[in-house]
Amino acid sequence: MYIGRLPAQSQAQAQSMVAKITTYEQGTHQKDWRQNVLLVADDQNEDYEAVFETMNEDAIALLPSKMVPLRGYLEYSTAAAIANFIDSSIGAGALIVNYSGHGGLNSWATESIFANSDVADLDNSGKYPFVISMSCLTGNFGFVSASQGAVPSLAEVLLQADAEGAVAALMPTAMTTTAGQHILNTALFEAFFSDDIRELGPAILSAKQVLLANGSAEYEKISQTFLLFGDPAMALKIPLPRMPTGVAAYRENNGVRIEWNAALDSNGNAVAGYNIYRAGSPTGPYSKINTALVTGTQFIDTSGAVVGAGSGSGGGTYYYGVTSEDGDGDESAQSLGVSPASIVSSGGGGGGCFIGAAGESISKQGLWLVVLLTVGLALCYRHPR
Repeated sequence: MYIGRLPAQSQAQAQSMVAKITTYEQGTHQKDWRQNVLLVADDQNEDYEAVFETMNEDAIALLPSKMVPLRGYLEYSTAAAIANFIDSSIGAGALIVNYSGHGGLNSWATESIFANSDVADLDNSGKYPFVISMSCLTGNFGFVSASQGAVPSLAEVLLQADAEGAVAALMPTAMTTTAGQHILNTALFEAFFSDDIRELGPAILSAKQVLLANGSAEYEKISQTFLLFGDPAMALKIPLPRMPTGVAAYRENNGVRIEWNAALDSNGNAVAGYNIYRAGSPTGPYSKINTALVTGTQFIDTSGAVVGAGSGSGGGTYYYGVTSEDGDGDESAQSLGVSPASIVSSGGGGGGCFIGAAGESISKQGLWLVVLLTVGLALCYRHPR
């Protein structure tokens, strides 16, 4: 399930949170502040703390070229300077604020470079970021002090802020460790910018699945500890066109036909066109093969039928990916590489239409010939040429 928490303590706070979400969703994807990604890292006093900076650099490596990373690393500056940088960067607008380092209930770093008390001073009305805190405790929404009573966490204060603050946040409700944080953070940036999963709930779930697949029971606890404060159905306003879906490739006598579904730009309008990329393996490297922007949803690669060709073999296999491009020339993430179905020569008489593993030709020996011919005829009937 996709779960999010709106930490409202009054009707007014609930209305304020809903208003921020509505404002965020209804706004157009202007290519100004939404291109910015603010990355803040704690300083290093122990060897293991070097990962704070590494975590952010790994996130930066996953950003498309259109996005602008804004680094604020405490290791190379004073606490006061970093605090001012965070305030001004959020005020100017940032799509994501990503922090890695030590955290407490209501602050980042021992030096308190960003805290509950700083939220009221923000001037980012209408420019609400998604805040990620790879730390400890900053989302502990149930903390009660014997002397103070209920004490709000940083996540709560960011969302409860009336016209400033954040539209959503991913923060830990308890203690966590850097190894799990690193995996989760990288996987979340991959979900957003490589897999083009923009809705917060699905993107966070995808990242947590990667975390769970790479660790022990400790990582299960970390997965449960990190909580989304916000609406899981809200889509991150990435100012790039959507990645094409439904990409398929079919090997024909004159080449390879690649097809895909029409994609939309970041404002929900039709994209200007598409680019086709090809590689000799599913992991690449991929090279663009169209010389002009493709305005339809189909492309014929006339050289795709001869790669590795041998007598009666049907040739080798290319892998194809597709991107969309908007009117400003900005490109989407590339779809996963797909290999084409193969038309395999029978060596005499008629030909057969076969789908091979990874698009390669299938051996026709003995009983397999009968089975594959049956499957081939069925597929040829479904996909007449």
